[in-house]
Amino acid sequence: MTQDEGTYGVGGFPYGNAYYSGNPLNPRFIYGQWFTDSAHTFTQEVRLVSKAGPDKVLDWVIGVYYEKQETIGNWYTSTPGSYERSVAQGCSGPFSGGGAFPNCLLTVGPNDTPFTQFDTQNFQDKSVFGELTWHVIEKLSVTFGGRHFQQQFTDSQSYTDYPFFTFIPATPRHAPASKNTWKVNPSYEWADHQFLYAAWSQGFRRGGANSVPLAGIFQESPLLATYAPDSVNNYEVGMKGRFSNGFSYAVALFDMRWDKPQISASLPSGNLAVYNGNTAQSDGIELELSGPLLLPGLTYMIGGAYTNARLTSSFSYPANNGAGTGTIVPDEVKGVAGQQMPGSPKTALSGTIVYKRALAPTYDWDVSVNGSYSSVVPLYLSATQAQYKTPAYGLVNLDTNIRHNGWRLGAYVKNLADRRVPLVPSVVNPILLDQSLATSELINPPREIGLRAGYRFK
Repeated sequence: MTQDEGTYGVGGFPYGNAYYSGNPLNPRFIYGQWFTDSAHTFTQEVRLVSKAGPDKVLDWVIGVYYEKQETIGNWYTSTPGSYERSVAQGCSGPFSGGGAFPNCLLTVGPNDTPFTQFDTQNFQDKSVFGELTWHVIEKLSVTFGGRHFQQQFTDSQSYTDYPFFTFIPATPRHAPASKNTWKVNPSYEWADHQFLYAAWSQGFRRGGANSVPLAGIFQESPLLATYAPDSVNNYEVGMKGRFSNGFSYAVALFDMRWDKPQISASLPSGNLAVYNGNTAQSDGIELELSGPLLLPGLTYMIGGAYTNARLTSSFSYPANNGAGTGTIVPDEVKGVAGQQMPGSPKTALSGTIVYKRALAPTYDWDVSVNGSYSSVVPLYLSATQAQYKTPAYGLVNLDTNIRHNGWRLGAYVKNLADRRVPLVPSVVNPILLDQSLATSELINPPREIGLRAGYRFK
C-alpha cells in the first residue's frame, strides 16, 4: 500500500477546491490518498528438449505455457473533518459551482471519503512454442523459433466521486488477443570463441483497459477506455567473443520497429491511462567489454548503449481538457513524428571495477565499485508536460565481501556520493498560493550503508 498526502495538490484544480475543502476553504483541510495493489499469478510451463551432441544435426525444443493472473487495484481518498466543519457552519445544501451559504455542505461517502476507485483485472494466456536449431556445418548454425498466443483480458472497475455525484458501477470490459511471433537467428564461429550473428525476432505485449470514468466531470473519451496490444520487429547484427587472457567483448547494432506502441501517461484531467501511438522506431548500438587490468585479481567491465527511440508517425486522441467542465476536446492527447519516446534515455553507460585476492587458505576478499550514467529521459509526449524530464545523472556504489567456503560477510554503500536526483521533477504551478507547500518530486534513494551475510548451499 502507498499513502500520499495530496492536500496542496488539490489546489492545482481550483474549480474543485471548494467541493473538497469547503466554501470558504477549511483552514485545516487534509486530503489523504491511499493506493493498494495486489496480484495473484499462477504459471505453468512444460517443455520437451532434444538430446544435444556433436553428432546431432538438429536440436529442438517444444513446449506449452499457461498463465492466469488476477490483479486488484484500489484508490481512495479521505478529507477528515471537512464535512463536519461545513455542518457546524450551518451549511444545509450541497455545494455546487458558484454556490454560497447555506449551499456549502460537502458531499462525502463513509469515513469522509470523497473519492473511491476499485479495479479488478483478470488475464489468461495459453501459448505453444518451439525452436529448431540446424547445425549447417561445424561452425554455422541457424535457429528458427515461433510462438502462438491465445489471451483473454477482462477489466472491471467502479468509480465514485461523491462531490461531483459521479457513480459508475463496475462494468466488465473484454480485450481478447491472438498472435503468432517468429524468430530467425544465424550464428557463425569465424575463429575460436569468436562469433558473428544476426537475428530477426518479433515481440508482442498484451493490451488492457484504463481505469478512467466515461461519465461525470472527469469523464474521458471511450477511445481511452482500452488500449490495444503492441508488437515489434527486432533486427540485430553483432559480434561477440572471448580470448584466453580473459578479455571478452560484445557489440551489436539493432533496429526495432514498433506497431501501436503503448504509452503510459497522465492525462490533462489528471486521470492515468495507457494509450497507443501509431508507429515508432528504436535503433542504436550496444557495447560490452570486460577483462583483466594491470594487477593480478583486478578486472573491469564496461557497457554502454546509444538508443534513438522516436515516433515515426503522428497520432491524436480526444480527451478531457482538465478545465473542470467535463469537456472532451479533439486532439488533446497527441504525439508528433520525430518526438523522443518517453522513458527512454539516448545514452546509458555502466562500469564496474573488481579486485579479488586471497587473505588466507579458504578465505577470499573482494571489493567492487560500480557506476551508471543516464542522459535526459523525457517522461511525457504532451507539450504541456514537456517540463517533466529526468535530468542526466550518474550514481556510484561500493561493495566488499569476505568469503569462506559457502559463507559470505559483506558491507555495501549505495549512492556513494549521496546524489539527489529528481526522477520525476516538480513543476511550478502558478495557481497555488504557496508553491513551497505544493512541490512534489519523486527522487532516488539517498546514500545507504549496510551489512549483509549469507550462505550458499551446494
